Amino acid sequence: MRIFELMADKAAGQVRLYVLGNARIETDVAVIEPTAEIVFAAALYLILERQEAAPRRSVQKLLWPTAADATRAHRLRQTILKLRRLGVCVEATGQSRIHLRNMVVTVDFEESIGQSPTSWPLERLALLSGYDPQFSEPFLEWLDAKRSQMAGEITRSMIARIALARSAGDWRAVEEIASAVRKLSPYNEEIALTLAEALAMRGDKLEASRVLDHYLVEVGKKPNDLRIQASALRRRISEAPPAHPTADLPLFGRTDLLLELNAFLSHARAGQSQAVILLGEAGIGKSRLLAECASFAALQGVT
Repeated sequence: MRIFELMADKAAGQVRLYVLGNARIETDVAVIEPTAEIVFAAALYLILERQEAAPRRSVQKLLWPTAADATRAHRLRQTILKLRRLGVCVEATGQSRIHLRNMVVTVDFEESIGQSPTSWPLERLALLSGYDPQFSEPFLEWLDAKRSQMAGEITRSMIARIALARSAGDWRAVEEIASAVRKLSPYNEEIALTLAEALAMRGDKLEASRVLDHYLVEVGKKPNDLRIQASALRRRISEAPPAHPTADLPLFGRTDLLLELNAFLSHARAGQSQAVILLGEAGIGKSRLLAECASFAALQGVT
């Protein structure tokens, strides 16, 4: 009697892709930089599309769109050999597809998305910084689509972080976060409006108006909801009274009060009458708190 023991495939190695900040790929034996143009592009594509085996012809057309079929096939074989020597285990699935085999793959972007947005360093909110491949138009189109997808996911995560700072009246933090995210998503309406709002709340009405003017140019002249909201906020900013002298400083220890006052404001905007009495010792910050609420209400269209 012969006994066969089934063994699970062992991992061929590890590969880590860095897309936040300066792009690079690290394996157990090498670091692949964007300067290795085709090798880096091939590895980047196979890592980000690793959920399914990639058709050979699709990869060939992506990397060498103008080459003849035989040339493409030869170049892909050579590229796969180079990747293997660099620690990226690329294997065939049948005769027509390739994939990463038995590798532990990690991507810094994917790990960050799973973390609390408050832990994200703003200086790293750049996707494949400086990476601008020009060797293939189809590859560049795929890369732009991937960047947009990742930027959208980061933006959605960071909007939650902005909401926390906004509710605490920390407009400096709101401005810093919105400015960083705006570099990723320059046409995102919520980010543009939030940045303008933060600038206005900190007393910089001129820069707030510039942000909105730039956004209005980008969305075009055709009337739409995006243009209407931006135009309305710009008008409110121009009509708003001067900011409180301490508007540039965050409100410490007043988060709960701001949340309650903003809740009263929301009820009032919904047509429910509200009355609030604010009590406290002289110099404790009543005027500053009320000025903050009044400025915020004015930007929401409440007078």
